[in-house]
Amino acid sequence: AFETTPAMRERPEWRRCSESWRTSAMALAMAGHPRLGASSSLHELEDLFPTIMQKVIETDVLVPEEHHYLEDALEVAFCGQTIRVRGGDHFTRSRNKTQSVVVPEGVNIAGEQSVVFHFGLILRGGRQRRAAQGPLGHISNVAIRSSWGSGLSILSGRWRLDGCDVSCTMGGHASALQCENQANVMAKNCSFGGKCKEPVESRFSSSWQDRAQFGVHVGGNAVAVLEQCSLQHCQIFLSFGNKAGGAVYLEECQVSYGDYLLSTLSEGRGRGTFVSCSISSLRNGLWESSARTAILASGMNTVNNKFVNEDFFGTNW
Repeated sequence: AFETTPAMRERPEWRRCSESWRTSAMALAMAGHPRLGASSSLHELEDLFPTIMQKVIETDVLVPEEHHYLEDALEVAFCGQTIRVRGGDHFTRSRNKTQSVVVPEGVNIAGEQSVVFHFGLILRGGRQRRAAQGPLGHISNVAIRSSWGSGLSILSGRWRLDGCDVSCTMGGHASALQCENQANVMAKNCSFGGKCKEPVESRFSSSWQDRAQFGVHVGGNAVAVLEQCSLQHCQIFLSFGNKAGGAVYLEECQVSYGDYLLSTLSEGRGRGTFVSCSISSLRNGLWESSARTAILASGMNTVNNKFVNEDFFGTNW
């Protein structure tokens, strides 16, 4: 009885399903109240109730057809549901457009071809719980362009990024990807860095301010895994916060056009691992700060960077 066809899903009444889910959820909660006991109408559904809820979850929230701004779509989406964004440029909110919007845990955002969000996103799980707990949220095929502040800030929860292009400028010591607290992040085929797409030869270049302050910044006990990703046009590619005990794992990643590869604040206890990565066009050196953290490297390709080779394979390493 619950099978649908593509033609049915294109009907206006079907597309409006996501708008009324809060009303439906309230009705279900009232029907299941303990005071009703055996007389609850939910008892009549028996095994059909999970099927109904699964069909509700499978209904996508559409931007901009149903909700013009991502912020409005997030108001009606719930854990496990997907917000599907059509191609084009999008502001994430109607008012205070320069501020980031918060994406709650377990919500999925899927972009179609050439989706660009202006200003950043904040991903947040429930009560900053441990990385192994909580639902998995998924962000795919979107570009994020932040003119002030970090492009993608992940404060807690479990998140997967696929095919995303995240950039920011140096305003406010911004990071293209910021991971904090107990966040657990896995990114594949993504790009993180500054807005400029051409090599920046010196800090006096007109496009120098279009770089990111940090490519990836890790604070607290956050864990970030990057596979087949690129980090470009950053002052510092990988940064660990003060007393950070998190970890970053990079495999088959391309790192190019920046000042320093690594930086850590005092008492940093983070761990970085580079496997089969390519590092090129670093102007100043491996470490930006005198503090050090544990770094492992295997199968590195450090083309035309003599000082990087010395640090990786010399006594300082």
